[in-house]
Amino acid sequence: QVAPAMSNPSSHGSAPPKPISHADALRALGAYVQLTVLSYLSTFPPAEPADGDRYIVPLNAAGAWAGHGNKIALWQDAAWSLFAPTEGWHASVGGEDAPLIYDGATWRPVLAT
Repeated sequence: QVAPAMSNPSSHGSAPPKPISHADALRALGAYVQLTVLSYLSTFPPAEPADGDRYIVPLNAAGAWAGHGNKIALWQDAAWSLFAPTEGWHASVGGEDAPLIYDGATWRPVLAT
């Protein structure tokens, strides 16, 4: 089972968490550690993602991402894995200066002080 701050992609709703394999745990860890995403605005999954590509799924997403708003989408082993963030997570977005923070409801830019 993964730590409470890390969502278990194999558990749903109020059902007890299902055990996950070592490979799935490593995949989840890879999605969370030093979280850098390619985009948080792409509403459709890319046509030809590369292994390890990560995106924050926008609320208005379509295709394979429909209904998974705010989750982290990780492309690995020819499939998307989706992970729910926990309040307080930070993400860097490639090509942008300001990181994002998940406030429990949405991703927003971290404001400079």
